[in-house]
Amino acid sequence: MSADKFLKDFKNFKAKSDFTKIYKCLIEFLDVLSSFSGMVAENITRGPDWYFLSIGKRLERCFGLNQILTVFFSKSFNFENGNLRGILDYSDSSVTYRQRHLNNLRASLVIDLVVREKSNPRSIAFQADNLKKYLDFLPDLDQSELMVELKDCADLLYSKVRCPDLTKRMEFSNTQGRSEFCELNHEIFGLLHTYSDLITKKYFIVT
Repeated sequence: MSADKFLKDFKNFKAKSDFTKIYKCLIEFLDVLSSFSGMVAENITRGPDWYFLSIGKRLERCFGLNQILTVFFSKSFNFENGNLRGILDYSDSSVTYRQRHLNNLRASLVIDLVVREKSNPRSIAFQADNLKKYLDFLPDLDQSELMVELKDCADLLYSKVRCPDLTKRMEFSNTQGRSEFCELNHEIFGLLHTYSDLITKKYFIVT
């Protein structure tokens, strides 16, 4: 299915459309997106355009997972195994987790995999590592201080994500919940926004 055909079919859906038809349409559109992703990965030369596109993808993945974790680990949330599975499903990390830990679902193990595990291509650490590396391939003809800020921000983001005391931060308190982890997650969210704003300021604002 082409993207144009999908959009045409989607616009024709009524508010009370059959869920089966909507689901089928979304699955077909996922195929279109997968094809596009494969084309980007294998066909586009590694110039600044590819790096900007990749930076956008890495940021979106970080923001999405960061917000999911913020909701699921808020101190008022009643944490259950189903929610841990939801995090693994969202981050496409279920198979990897089962290979390592079988069905032994533990919050600290899940977070270690989806936040700080650098080898997991869906983890925040993997995205942060690439956000740091990509900066070396962007044009910086004026050697601006803004690029220095960007690199400092990327380094700080990566260090926060890879914090060695993550397991301790995951400890649960009956009064505070997992407040230390939520605080770290909030700091990561702020650094992602700073990185995004600096990229926009340096490359996408005409002055």
